[in-house]
Amino acid sequence: MKILRLCECDQNKLSKIKVVRLLIAQVLTVISQKQKAALREVYKKKKYLPLDLHPKKTIAIRRRLTKYQSSFLFCNFKNIKSKKLNLVTPKGFLNIYLPNSLAFP
Repeated sequence: MKILRLCECDQNKLSKIKVVRLLIAQVLTVISQKQKAALREVYKKKKYLPLDLHPKKTIAIRRRLTKYQSSFLFCNFKNIKSKKLNLVTPKGFLNIYLPNSLAFP
């Protein structure tokens, strides 16, 4: 196609180049969509997904709490970060046991 454009051909052939390029792009798009759909079927029941098969979404949506995390009752927490920290840390992690001599009044 590029050779046709470089050599001085009639305008009829040059106008067909754009149409041919669009058709090639359409075919390649369909092929890649089918390949991705086949990969989705393969990884449907697997534990981990490849990164290119993850839903794209925005950063804010990806950082949001999951439904499972937000289903817990979060009372007396100031922000999401402390909620997430509470989920991750074990229950007695932040409790510090001091001997009676060092304990504060």
